[in-house]
Amino acid sequence: MSAKLQLLLICFPFQFLQGTSIYVEIPPDSIPFLKPHLQEGKVVIIKKFVVEQAKPGYKVVQNPYMIKLNRRTIITAVEPEPTMFPKITYMLTPFSELEQHKNMKDRFLGT
Repeated sequence: MSAKLQLLLICFPFQFLQGTSIYVEIPPDSIPFLKPHLQEGKVVIIKKFVVEQAKPGYKVVQNPYMIKLNRRTIITAVEPEPTMFPKITYMLTPFSELEQHKNMKDRFLGT
């Protein structure tokens, strides 16, 4: 992916201590300020963000809401990292239910 495309928008799932997940979006104008504070697998505290309705066309996780970060967002690394914090999010769909999601992008992306 080119540097130009990377600066358009950063989107990722975010895991809460309770085990629930939410989709997070960083608008282009905030990427230079926030990207240095985010690293995959790291536990952070995020303050001053906006909660919005999730976008209907792209749902990384099943949650009706999403978080949108901005220039005022404060991100602080948690040190030492909690040993029991869930770092992976997934939602398994039984094989018996796959057919009902055929050609729908609410749970699956791609072909």
